[in-house]
Amino acid sequence: MRVFGTFEGGPNHGVGDLFMEMETWASLADAKRALRLRAFSGGRVVHDGSRVVDFDERELATIGNENGGVCYPALDPEKCRIVLYGFSGDVKRGFLIASYHPVAVLSVGPRGGIRRQYC
Repeated sequence: MRVFGTFEGGPNHGVGDLFMEMETWASLADAKRALRLRAFSGGRVVHDGSRVVDFDERELATIGNENGGVCYPALDPEKCRIVLYGFSGDVKRGFLIASYHPVAVLSVGPRGGIRRQYC
């Protein structure tokens, strides 16, 4: 099941803007893997399989290209998180945000694992 979310990397990175920073992953497991790769990248380039989400003037979202290699310098692993949002729709017609309130938050746990916390 495709998941949508914004990445937040701690005090050196801005809070994820819903329409400017939205990304998507093929599954929840892929989003967790992406968070782990980013949080512990040490400033190296990361290829985590995320895709850009583009919105039109009606707030209809379409899935764009893969983000490719992105560098995430100066991250604080303890403050890294992906905020997940609910969407409805499909790839052909586009997706709509089901709620502007987050559904869940993925974060790095105290021993380096990925936690999922429902909102």
